[in-house]
Amino acid sequence: MRFLNKYIRAPKSEFFIPSVVDKLVKNGEATVDVLTTHSRWFGVTYPEDRDSVVRNLARLHAEGEYPDKLF
Repeated sequence: MRFLNKYIRAPKSEFFIPSVVDKLVKNGEATVDVLTTHSRWFGVTYPEDRDSVVRNLARLHAEGEYPDKLF
């Protein structure tokens, strides 16, 4: 809530999740299991990221990595 209260009027502000997870682990409040993969991760943070993600999802679908219907 502190982040939201502080940055409610700054829509481009980012909540850096790794920092929060690091703090929780260091305080003994959480553990993290890291899964290995050879896959490349990509995501959408800004509207301009969309085209690249759409292309990558289409490629992965064409290569059989993703089914016709994900959900």
